[in-house]
Amino acid sequence: MENTAPVQSVRKALNVLDLVIEADVSGEAAPLAVLAGRMAMPRNSVHNLLKTLVACGYVEQQGRGLYVPGSKCRQMVRLSRFDGAAARERVARRLRRFVDAEHEACLLAVLANGRRVVVRYVDCHQAVRVSQTTIEETSFYEKPTGRMLAAVADEAELRQILDRHGLPGPQWDGIDDEPALREALAALRTQGWCRIVHPDEVVALACPVAGEDGAAWAVVGTFAPGYRCPAAREKQLLEALRRLAGDLAAAAAAPGASDAV
Repeated sequence: MENTAPVQSVRKALNVLDLVIEADVSGEAAPLAVLAGRMAMPRNSVHNLLKTLVACGYVEQQGRGLYVPGSKCRQMVRLSRFDGAAARERVARRLRRFVDAEHEACLLAVLANGRRVVVRYVDCHQAVRVSQTTIEETSFYEKPTGRMLAAVADEAELRQILDRHGLPGPQWDGIDDEPALREALAALRTQGWCRIVHPDEVVALACPVAGEDGAAWAVVGTFAPGYRCPAAREKQLLEALRRLAGDLAAAAAAPGASDAV
């Protein structure tokens, strides 16, 4: 098949994005005038490309004529922590330690395009255990990991969640307006963990995994039948889940962090 040239407008937009990222690595916002000069294009043309990148979430405008990478770029950075089988196995090893110690399943999830994406799930070996399928069939807001991801999302990511899932309504305390949702999410951020007891008496817990800058890049969660989770045991599980989150955070902050987790 004969090679075809790339779509020029797409290539130009990606070239502009490269320049915005390059400036951000140096700790600077990219001025429109500089971008136009580097691209050897009229300012209006570059501005139109930037407007498209902003609308798609890959670039954000920061002040008049200044641009920085957007939420989609930050999401890609988070997802790059799991690039390759070796990195995913290092995550799985830490989750298995939790399962071996606590005898309950656990998972690590991230936010991507408004969706809760499970990076790794490790089941327990109990005779009676909660099916992951049962958990996954519930809605975004009915999962503590979903609520926690929404709680630690930035403004653009929260907008993606709302665009995809809408307001929770009956899925979370009848929350049917955005101010009430933001208030509930702020309370979760302050608390630092989330707990849900499902109608079938499944207890589910989640807490965030923070990066060096304090911003969460993932959440960890566990769930168990209610009869195995009296108050004291639930407290133990939450403490163990927080230790797991801390272990993953420390590994991500270590030298060679892309290989550490």
